[in-house]
Amino acid sequence: MIAGLVGISVGLLYIAWPALSTVSYALVFLAMIAVWAIVNGIGQLGAAMRLRREIEGEWLLAVAGLFSILLGIAILVVTVAVPGASLLSVGLIIGFYALIAAAALIGLAFRLRGHKRRTV
Repeated sequence: MIAGLVGISVGLLYIAWPALSTVSYALVFLAMIAVWAIVNGIGQLGAAMRLRREIEGEWLLAVAGLFSILLGIAILVVTVAVPGASLLSVGLIIGFYALIAAAALIGLAFRLRGHKRRTV
């Protein structure tokens, strides 16, 4: 019964203030992006450490992982500090991250391409 009453209350709240539902969904989405970025970054750092003995240039993967973790932290900080502004500013944060991480990963790809030629 309590769950039903809470559900009705939340439904009425969202009907009365539809902007609230939009903002809450957007904030949850930002939290999901932040968690994904942090988990992805940890995985990239782990892969870089494992590849250290296998290839040269693994530090580029570590750089991409570090920036992914920083992206997640930045999104969380901005979302908590200024929730309304974060909806607009996170696009810029993600854009800068994408440029830096992509450059590091492209550099790693060129190094790996050369590594394949040396081992064959």
